[in-house]
Amino acid sequence: MNDEDLYRDTEIIVIKTPYTKLRERKGWTLEIAADFLQIGSTTLGRYESKRVPIPKSVIKRMDEVYGCNGKLIEYWWNSDLCSLSENGYTARIKNVIKNLIGR
Repeated sequence: MNDEDLYRDTEIIVIKTPYTKLRERKGWTLEIAADFLQIGSTTLGRYESKRVPIPKSVIKRMDEVYGCNGKLIEYWWNSDLCSLSENGYTARIKNVIKNLIGR
């Protein structure tokens, strides 16, 4: 088997986050969305690929700019915030916050 045979039937699968899907639904490039969100396009790309945690202030702007009516914030709260946990600290902090605000 030569090297060309190794790649002949290879399939590339692209997994898109909800953040990317929302931007693409608007028909926006990273640059256009980044301008609306007042951040750099490289930073937005890192957020969309989940290489870097998205700050709450940016999530709020994304929710507003993409017209999600709070659903994006809820998604971020329930999924991404928990995934940022390092030794469980974030999850514990999240539970303390929920108890404080009665959520």
